[in-house]
Amino acid sequence: MPNKHPQKAYKNNKFLCTTYKNTYRDGDIEAGSSLSYTVKAVDAGANRGASADPAYIKIPARIAKAAGGDFESDKHEWTVREWFGERLIFSRETRKPLAGKASAKLYVEKASGTNWHVQFGHFFKSHTGMKYTLSFTIKADAPTEIEVLLQQTHEPYAAIIAVTVTADTTPRKFTFVNTSPAQDDSLFLSFMCGKANKRTIYLD
Repeated sequence: MPNKHPQKAYKNNKFLCTTYKNTYRDGDIEAGSSLSYTVKAVDAGANRGASADPAYIKIPARIAKAAGGDFESDKHEWTVREWFGERLIFSRETRKPLAGKASAKLYVEKASGTNWHVQFGHFFKSHTGMKYTLSFTIKADAPTEIEVLLQQTHEPYAAIIAVTVTADTTPRKFTFVNTSPAQDDSLFLSFMCGKANKRTIYLD
């Protein structure tokens, strides 16, 4: 139930937001960081009360940035991006997944041969100097070239990871590591499938 009067929330003693809610989701955290959160009540006259006892949180050294990256649940933040009338159909493969109970199944219904015209990916933030590890298993119903890009979504479109892999009929696991040169609030991890016309690709 929302509070009658607002509360001012603080993170590491710095003002975070004003809210009437009893919960807050922080989308700006770094792996390995130590955090404290507290609130101050504000009455109808805008007078602030004393700070509540702080809550302390230690963030693990490794954080999974791609929410739902194992595709075990249908609740995820992956998205399909298409240009120039090209078409990619995403579903979850549960009958013969690459791992666990489900994998991503991508059917490229229409593609002209330009990789970036058909993309499957995930938006998220990066932090300066943090090391990012991209690890995935992939296969296809025929050998298929896939370009994998972790890149800013705006100028200068700097890439943290940019590689090309071949998806084969046998599952192959790839791991790539790089360090982010800058803090950025808009990155896109993309599996580009524009050269995979009429191919089915499995990803986990």
